[in-house]
Amino acid sequence: MKLSEFFGNKPMIDALGKSIANGRVFHAYIFSGAAGGGKYTLAQAFAATIICHNPANNDACGICQSCISLAAGTHPDIVRLIPQKSSIGVEEIRDMIRDAAIKPYYSRRVYIIRNVDIMTVPAQNALLKTLEDSAAHGVFILTAKNPAAFLPTILSRCAIYKLAPLPQSDIAAYLAAREIPRAQNLAAIAPSIGAALSFANDEGFWPHHDHIAQIAANISKMNIAEIFAAAKEIESAKDRLPQTLDILTLHLHKILMQTPASQQSIAPLSAINQARVHLSANTNPLLTIEIMLLDIAQKSIT
Repeated sequence: MKLSEFFGNKPMIDALGKSIANGRVFHAYIFSGAAGGGKYTLAQAFAATIICHNPANNDACGICQSCISLAAGTHPDIVRLIPQKSSIGVEEIRDMIRDAAIKPYYSRRVYIIRNVDIMTVPAQNALLKTLEDSAAHGVFILTAKNPAAFLPTILSRCAIYKLAPLPQSDIAAYLAAREIPRAQNLAAIAPSIGAALSFANDEGFWPHHDHIAQIAANISKMNIAEIFAAAKEIESAKDRLPQTLDILTLHLHKILMQTPASQQSIAPLSAINQARVHLSANTNPLLTIEIMLLDIAQKSIT
């Protein structure tokens, strides 16, 4: 992908392109933002512009040998560190330190490190030394959801760019342009393009979505046994629990908007928020979901 093809955050993209055109490439960058917001995609597009032999219009040309090698995943001067564990350890950074001593095949060597906010403190200290001592031909691009997890000394040595969340209308437009079904519905649930694409590629997403939507629509008519059965179903799909709460919120909000003002109540939405708090505190998931659904049913706006 080229910088000009990156969707959203146009002022930031323009600033990055102009910095390369003006010869102001920093030694290290941090791209931060929410999960699925395009940090890693932007890092690769920016790297493409940095190593392009013939950049034009503040962007990679896409046709030089460097661009072709990058697109094929065989560029000798692009080094990626993508965590395979729950943290990035010092040995992985030391491997990169050894690599940083190698001169680039072309003009610059670019290191892309994904999810740097899960890096251990010893690994951060090793990275700091690399940032301090690395040769001028090295450029580091770090991506993270939470830069506050970094050592202040690392932050002080990086140019920091924060990707703003895209509005729902932009996410919907992106999906519709690619003819992804139910683009508006996806955009209403997904907090980012990455999340929306993940949902769209998940064969189980729409059946699950539609089932939870039915629970939201019918909960005021359910008896206690049915509510407990629904809670058991939701709890059994633990990997979808955050998604389930988002779907419930969306559909209860829709019902709220269709209810006469004199009968509107945000209590069901508050019940979901309370459940999120309890679940994040590692309370019993099934009990938390049962209480949430009972609260919604008792205070239902349906």
